[in-house]
Amino acid sequence: MVGIQRTVLIIGVVFLASCANDLAEQEQKNLNDIMSEPVSIDLPPLVDAHQSNEATYEVIVTADNEFVLENQTYEFEELEEELLNRIDVTYTNKIKISADKESDYEYVFQLIDFCKDNDFSPILVFEDGE
Repeated sequence: MVGIQRTVLIIGVVFLASCANDLAEQEQKNLNDIMSEPVSIDLPPLVDAHQSNEATYEVIVTADNEFVLENQTYEFEELEEELLNRIDVTYTNKIKISADKESDYEYVFQLIDFCKDNDFSPILVFEDGE
């Protein structure tokens, strides 16, 4: 009787070991199947790291309270539209703001408010002429 129990025990261990190997092989096959399936991932457009760390657009408020972007003068409403269009294309949110010391501060604040309202990061530049 002891011999039969020992034989059944050995057969059981061999059977379980065999099942474990089959399970491991099946898991590996499933993993291989998953890894071989193509996966579509939508990534954001590439942005140059150097570009993303610096202010892309500089807006100057002149002594005559005009807004200048790339040597072109704009009314405030025109400047808003131009910046929104450009920023949609370049994916930057940084705007460098500088002003003539003779300009009215309300024009600078108007530009800062525009930046805040549109989730842009204003970078204020002050240059002491002395």
